[in-house]
Amino acid sequence: MGLCVSSAFLLALMLISSPCFAVKSFDHFSLILTWPGAYCEHTDGGCCLPKTGEPAGNFLIRDLRTYNSEGDSITECQNINFDYNQISGLSHDLETYWANIKCPSNNGRSNWKSKWKRYGVCSGLSETNYFKTGLDHLQKADIAFHLVKKDINPDYNLYKLADIKSAIAEGIGAEPLIRCSKGPFNKFQLFEVHICIDRNGSTIIECPTKPKFTCTDEILFYPYRSWMLKDTTKVFETNSNIRLPIDVENESYKSIEMSPRAYF
Repeated sequence: MGLCVSSAFLLALMLISSPCFAVKSFDHFSLILTWPGAYCEHTDGGCCLPKTGEPAGNFLIRDLRTYNSEGDSITECQNINFDYNQISGLSHDLETYWANIKCPSNNGRSNWKSKWKRYGVCSGLSETNYFKTGLDHLQKADIAFHLVKKDINPDYNLYKLADIKSAIAEGIGAEPLIRCSKGPFNKFQLFEVHICIDRNGSTIIECPTKPKFTCTDEILFYPYRSWMLKDTTKVFETNSNIRLPIDVENESYKSIEMSPRAYF
């Protein structure tokens, strides 16, 4: 009987302690950067202007994920509540570079809460340092600068996937992972850039594992313009008193000049 009780107790202890084991198995971060032009073109519902204003016309942070050395995502390790006050000092940078352009228009807070509850709690970092780590490495990586430097520009041209990887690798000192999505003309397009960072959040590293994303040898780098963002925060009255979203297709086109160095 004593052995059975001991075994049951040990099993219960292991189950209760499993989040802690998840924390210990955390090995590195993956910073996932989304190109908004591809996102807006790819999604059926398009993309929307955040309630906090227009985000940067550049790569945006989607995730700062936690992984173990086998490439398994480590999530929801601890129950640590999200406190917006802890990152309020980063609000401008978050609204600009970690913006959620998913429709309908939003202020980003539910997105940041989700990232913290899912990945941040597994990182061992404070809430402030978790988000600051993502923002700092976005600036350090400066993906658009390294692409434009090699004459890889957001337009309707096809670029060799190998050249895109090489341009980024030369700039950041490690090979990136490139995720594609289906774009116009039935071509694949540059959708996301994944960069691995050591568990301390200080250094860009080679990714311990490299999942295979479906791309072709040549892909599009789809342009991004601010008029792609539908403003669902504004409505107008029609003659029938039905409130409808503003038709942004009738707005004048406003080009976003690429300014990769103007992050912070």
